[in-house]
Amino acid sequence: MASATDSICVAGESASLAELEALLRQQVAGASHLWVRELLCFAVPHTERGEAVGVAVVCDPAYTTTLHKLRRAAGRGGVLNPRLLPEVMVLLPALPASRTGLAAELELPSLSLTEGLRTLDLRKPQAMTYARIFCGAAT
Repeated sequence: MASATDSICVAGESASLAELEALLRQQVAGASHLWVRELLCFAVPHTERGEAVGVAVVCDPAYTTTLHKLRRAAGRGGVLNPRLLPEVMVLLPALPASRTGLAAELELPSLSLTEGLRTLDLRKPQAMTYARIFCGAAT
């Protein structure tokens, strides 16, 4: 289950999700090529580290970004601890009202060190019905 609090603990290191979001926003603001309009951080279960950072992202509708590009921009200048870089990115048409239980709601499985980074695109046509329900957007 995802953390129901506003903090995350990655390999024994605790961080505020709100502060992490603020840092990520600051880091990606200078990277206009990412086309990120909004983002929301959440905790994802991790088998070895307890939790990992997930990020829900709303991009400009005409564009998309990749988790690799987002991580590169977020890691610029060593402002963010590498352990706190997002390992999961969920692309959404709109952000949910709350991060509480976001990973569980999306049915994200626990991550492990042997698995790669993950992107889940809920903007695709086959996922739009679920995304509308999940985000509370009008159908």
